[in-house]
Amino acid sequence: MVGRRHHETVGDVEAAWAAYARKAAQEKPVGWDGRHRLLDTGDTVPAYVSDNRWVADCPACQGGIACWSQNPRGACLDCGRIYQIAFPEDRQEIEAVLVQRPTQNRHWFVGDPVDMLIAENIEHGLTEPVGRLEGS
Repeated sequence: MVGRRHHETVGDVEAAWAAYARKAAQEKPVGWDGRHRLLDTGDTVPAYVSDNRWVADCPACQGGIACWSQNPRGACLDCGRIYQIAFPEDRQEIEAVLVQRPTQNRHWFVGDPVDMLIAENIEHGLTEPVGRLEGS
């Protein structure tokens, strides 16, 4: 979720966010506005699937937010804002259809019905799972 290391728990992810914030305070990237810690906005952003990963877009800076279904929050490491993440209610159905596709073709956008994904799979002759989605 952050850096090159795979994080196993929500605590690991949030500790990595904190470490990133400490480093950002020294480097002062654009958008951090002189802050030295992450800013919990309390706002909610919707998750979607892009290239086999659950992600969301930061409404403040349009940076990408890595999402993980076990963590109800996500951090934009471009501007340091934390958001609540809204996964779709039919997340498991969406994932079950997408895993039938090659990794590079796994995309789902907010509002896309599962029936549409199934029809696309049928159109391309896909019926067997070939992996799993990242962040699920």
